[in-house]
Amino acid sequence: MGISKIGYVLVAAEATNSMGSVVSGRLVKYTGRFPVFLGAFFLNVVGIIQLIYWEPKPNEGYMLFVMAVLMMMSEAVWQTHINGLHGVLFPDNMEAAFAVYKVWEGLGFMTAFFVNPLLCMDIKLYATLILLIIGMACYCIMETIESNRSVSRHRNDEQKIPSTHPRRRASSTTSRIAI
Repeated sequence: MGISKIGYVLVAAEATNSMGSVVSGRLVKYTGRFPVFLGAFFLNVVGIIQLIYWEPKPNEGYMLFVMAVLMMMSEAVWQTHINGLHGVLFPDNMEAAFAVYKVWEGLGFMTAFFVNPLLCMDIKLYATLILLIIGMACYCIMETIESNRSVSRHRNDEQKIPSTHPRRRASSTTSRIAI
C-alpha cells in the first residue's frame, strides 16, 4: 500500500468516527444505550480478533481501510456514550465523575505508553480483548443495577402522588377497568 496512503486511512477512520458519533447518538434515542453498547462491543471484538489472525499481504491494502473503519465505528460509541453515561449516572456530581474518568483514562494511556515496547502485538491484542470483555461485563452489571434503581425510583414517585391527584385517579380507574 505504501506510506503515501496512510493519510487516506486516517481520513477514512476519523470520518467514520465523526459519522459514527452522530448515528449512534440518534440510534440511542430509539433503542436505548444497551443495544448500541453491545453493537460496539461486537464490532470491537471482531476487529481485535481480525487483527490477531490477520497476516498482512502487499495486495491487501484495502484491509487497512476496513480495519480502521471497523475499529472507529466502535470507538465512536465508546467516546460519545461513555461521556453521556457519566452525565446520567452522576447528575449531581458531574465534575467529580468526569475528573475521575479523565484521571483513569490518562493512567490507561500512560500505562499503554510505557508497556508498549515491552510486549509483542499479540499479547497487547489479547490483553485488550480481555479488558474489553471485563469492561462489557461490568457495564452489563451497572446497567442492571441502574435499571433496578430507576424502577424503584419510579415506584417511589408513584407512591408520593396523592390519591386525589388526577394522574393517580386515572391510573387507578384504568386498572379497575382493565381487570
